[in-house]
Amino acid sequence: MAEASFDDGTTAHDRAKIYEFLDKVETAVGIKEFETVPYERAKHLAESLGNLDRLSLPPRVFLDHLKTVESGKSRFYRQQPLAPEQVDDYLLPMRLRYEHASHQEWMVELAGKFRPLVKEGTGVDEAAVLITRWISDHLKVIGPTRAYRIPVCGDLDPMTVLRGKAGTETDLSIFAVAAFRSLGIPARLTWAPALRNEDGGKVWIEYLRENGEWAAWAPSCGSTCDGGKALRAELNGKLVFVLTNPEAPLDVTGAYAPMVELRFESAQQDTTACILVPGSTGLAPAGGLESDGIKPGHGIRFARGASYLAVTSGGRAFFLSFLDPGKDCKNILVRMENGLPRIEQSP
Repeated sequence: MAEASFDDGTTAHDRAKIYEFLDKVETAVGIKEFETVPYERAKHLAESLGNLDRLSLPPRVFLDHLKTVESGKSRFYRQQPLAPEQVDDYLLPMRLRYEHASHQEWMVELAGKFRPLVKEGTGVDEAAVLITRWISDHLKVIGPTRAYRIPVCGDLDPMTVLRGKAGTETDLSIFAVAAFRSLGIPARLTWAPALRNEDGGKVWIEYLRENGEWAAWAPSCGSTCDGGKALRAELNGKLVFVLTNPEAPLDVTGAYAPMVELRFESAQQDTTACILVPGSTGLAPAGGLESDGIKPGHGIRFARGASYLAVTSGGRAFFLSFLDPGKDCKNILVRMENGLPRIEQSP
């Protein structure tokens, strides 16, 4: 029999397992202790766990992660308190199902390690400088600073990075997000899937300032925590798409580079288009949110710069066109006429 589903895509069977897990936590720690954290937040975190994780994660550890979040969420956000959705999306333990594998109490331990460091910090930016400086001084970036993807699993969890004192830029970015969150500072991974004339993409982090703006930092920038100025200089002209990942995917390209909007028109509905960029070994898909291609009547926004437009029909590529938007170009219209694209640029 087909399972009923809810608006969030969770099946009735999965929902029952989540409630069963929360009941187990409440029974293990006691009702009074369980009520020290918001129930909806506990449910939100439980939903991010897999079935095996809910079997193996001790109730006390699950609650301690939530209590760490509750105790830190107002530390740097007194003038403009965090909204519930900001806490849920960017302050709860990131990818707990993978990161607790080597050390289940990792978020609590990170909080204990970094709280003395930011004890004298009076604001988010000051705390960010202290955290990134510590990471730069104590953890070494190893391997290439370019990344093809953000791994779903298999990367180093924060406690493994801490013990080994090293990791790739992706590993150290995951560590930085964990460190920020353990102190009550919303943070997220940010990813450029492909860069023009480079081998691969790049991963860095963003943290939330009290004024609601997101500031950037990459481990390869070292102790330079300037809100992203050094990072933007490094990536100037190379960006195509910038995405946040993995919990709440957003396209944030416009925060890093001038944008161009491309609209694709074709009378053939089985025709699609996609953006390719020149890499060090040839053309590569740029990897935006529209990864399945641009359908007729739809469009896509990407960072201005030299790119290629590939057009396919019935799964077969039949046209490749060079795009080089001028500095005043903000809109590109691609209209298929008699099997060939007509490209128009406008401010």
